[in-house]
Amino acid sequence: MNTYTTTSTDLESPHPEICGPHLPPGYVIPREALNLQGPGAASPTQRVDGASPDSGPSRFATDTSAAQTGTPPSARKLPLFERLQKSVLIGFILVVSGTVLLAFVGVPLLLYWSEGRQQIVRSVQPGGHVISVTLSQGFFTRSLVQTDLGFYAMTEGVSLPKGAAVSLELRASSQRFLCDEQHRCTELL
Repeated sequence: MNTYTTTSTDLESPHPEICGPHLPPGYVIPREALNLQGPGAASPTQRVDGASPDSGPSRFATDTSAAQTGTPPSARKLPLFERLQKSVLIGFILVVSGTVLLAFVGVPLLLYWSEGRQQIVRSVQPGGHVISVTLSQGFFTRSLVQTDLGFYAMTEGVSLPKGAAVSLELRASSQRFLCDEQHRCTELL
């Protein structure tokens, strides 16, 4: 074994932090202790037997704790019920957040798409000339428009002059509208 034994002439050694005047003559220092290591290394003055430095020569111990080897402490395993409970909670949070995201993004997109399709006119047919308009009041105001070509039930109340020409429009959203000469349209039931 390669060791270095201190003597009284070693007071001016190349490694004063290891072999300085604080070590008595006769100390045996292992070669590994002479290799200076980082801040987590074992102290070269730490003894194996726990004896004081004045008790004579002995071998030094090296610290082999988990802190020096760099291994992380092992994680505690959770019981099956706790893991299952945590998984269900995470799944529930993901479902709720996904639903909220879909509501905030999907509903405006659906309304925009529906509104755009409602503006596209597929076909236009003549609806005749207005003979009479009958209003039905209640929770919702509805109207019934009678023309010389037929009757049209409207979703809301309308005001049309007698004899005005109307047209029937079919939109891309499959909704039907009754429109006057100035293209004011009202949806049919």
